Amino acid sequence: MKGQIWISAVLYTALGVVIITIILSAGLPLINKIRDRNLVTQTKNIMHTLDDNIRKVVNEGPGSKRFISPLIIDGGELVIDETNDRMIWSLKTKNKMAEPNIVFDESSLKLFLNETAVEDEYIVNLELRYENFADLKLSSQYENPFIGEYSMSIEHDGTYTNSKPVIIVSVS
Repeated sequence: MKGQIWISAVLYTALGVVIITIILSAGLPLINKIRDRNLVTQTKNIMHTLDDNIRKVVNEGPGSKRFISPLIIDGGELVIDETNDRMIWSLKTKNKMAEPNIVFDESSLKLFLNETAVEDEYIVNLELRYENFADLKLSSQYENPFIGEYSMSIEHDGTYTNSKPVIIVSVS
């Protein structure tokens, strides 16, 4: 009689562990997909805010300045590319959010997905390009790429390069 109780307890425990494992193995990928989609949506909003502020500073002229604080990059990484006058955010994910190598335009924001060498792994990119609009210059105590929480200022310093206004992007 005592042996039956222990055998039943072990069987119920094993059955519970198997059921929890099945639920987690099916639910975890879904949770990760939802998390990555939400992260892309939040970052789109941040990128639109950055774009709006850069365009306002350029249009208002020399001396114009905007502050963005806090600038929170929860996932992925933000690169301010002075050479090509662009800002690009990228995130490695297993979620195929779009067709690879096709650029989707949302006003001035470009969204595209690149495949990696690993099967079913992608890099989601959000990009703002200013090559014909402004000359971005980074002034920061931190190095690219940016991950975490920062304060940013965007300033039109009154100088021009190739008839494009120089915009100083300070990250602290």
